[in-house]
Amino acid sequence: MVVATAGMGRKLSADIPQLAVPAWLLASLADDPSVGVEHACEMVSQVRDSDAFAGVHLIPVRRYREVAQRLETLLPRTR
Repeated sequence: MVVATAGMGRKLSADIPQLAVPAWLLASLADDPSVGVEHACEMVSQVRDSDAFAGVHLIPVRRYREVAQRLETLLPRTR
């Protein structure tokens, strides 16, 4: 999930015991909400590079265009 704001991250951490948004990410989101998009896309890249999974299910909430643009530059297409 792309965490859009620090408030959203705190709520997710409080409401879902299995999910913990790190304090450093919450602090970064308070200064710059685009950090959530960057972090999510970097995690997708790491999963892809690991070859541990065939893909990911990413929930961008309201950041569809930002996530798509970032992933297009980050991940080259393979066919």
